[in-house]
Amino acid sequence: MNILFVADKINSKGDPIINLANNLEKCLEKDHKIFYLGYDPEKSNANDFCFYYPWDDKVREIYFGLNGKSALGKLGLLLSHPFLSFLGVFKVFNIDLISHFYKKQIEFVCKKYNIDAAVSLSAPFYTAKGLAKAKIKAKKIIMMFDPYAKHYIFKNSRTEKMEQAAFAAAHHIFVPALLKPHYPQDNVSSVEFPCMIVDDVPAYSTPLLDKTKTNILFCGSLYSDIRSPEYLYELVKKSQNPDLHITIVGGVYGKFSDEFNAKYADFIKEKVTLVGRVDKDTARRYISEADILVNIGNTVDNMLPSKVLECVSSGKRVLNLCQIENCPSLPYFEKYGNSLALYTKKEIDSTDIEKFSSFVASDKQVSKEEILHKFADATPQYVAQQLIDAINL
Repeated sequence: MNILFVADKINSKGDPIINLANNLEKCLEKDHKIFYLGYDPEKSNANDFCFYYPWDDKVREIYFGLNGKSALGKLGLLLSHPFLSFLGVFKVFNIDLISHFYKKQIEFVCKKYNIDAAVSLSAPFYTAKGLAKAKIKAKKIIMMFDPYAKHYIFKNSRTEKMEQAAFAAAHHIFVPALLKPHYPQDNVSSVEFPCMIVDDVPAYSTPLLDKTKTNILFCGSLYSDIRSPEYLYELVKKSQNPDLHITIVGGVYGKFSDEFNAKYADFIKEKVTLVGRVDKDTARRYISEADILVNIGNTVDNMLPSKVLECVSSGKRVLNLCQIENCPSLPYFEKYGNSLALYTKKEIDSTDIEKFSSFVASDKQVSKEEILHKFADATPQYVAQQLIDAINL
């Protein structure tokens, strides 16, 4: 069987959706041929499966840059690039233009390579819209790992209609387990992130982390507005444990305030290593060497970071920093049984410090067998079989 994964940026280093697809590919490649389709903003690898469309980055900057700006700020941004603003504002960017590029390329690839099933890894959702409109014989599958119409940023009547139209054209749809109650249709199944990989990471002669320290690792994306490391910094600072060191692997987005930068400049210099974005294998090396992993929860209750299950797959202790009371990570970590949940909205008090210090002093490790027993439905093998079963329906 020939299976086409339709993704976003095909060459994006560390892209979580591509990583999930790679996990599935390893389980499918023995009996099926896997293809990827996406775009390359750098035009560095143009071929049938990796295409380019003009103006993307600037239009994308305008489209998302409008969010949260004042009326005057929006006007200034639009006037700075009038033609590109036209594309970004008048339902062309992200809705019509890009999905049209996807539609045409999906049709071309499916015909040329005799694709049996095309799978939209719909984050962002224009991949699903392009697939829904494509005139192909291949079965159309949508794997919506993150919410679209029910996403707090995109939620409106137009996205609801687009999602309904895409779902109506699909042979089968997978939605996050958290969202399954919203989709009672017979052809909708729940899916977990297929990142429960418990294989040993090869040992290297030169470690990435200082093994004389107790290494606390955050591996993911930080944002100045929705996922800040401030609570983690304060917790480590107030614990007054000289052996603790924080390593942050991943992108940092948004501008942190001058006050924040000034407040933590000395602390970061002494206690924090900012690595930046790395490839999947290097990220796994960091995770394997860390003593304690950190999850900073989302600010909404219907989105689960994929790193929750990546943390669980390690067997290591996980510091779960929840930003809301009903954080969707809580059931997963409660089932895991090797985590400490603290809430970032409250001031750190002596009880929090005591809990954290005891957690640091412990050395619990969850066995591979226990992890796989508890989270079997999040293994790539399980999700890959879900996909094949859906295609064969």
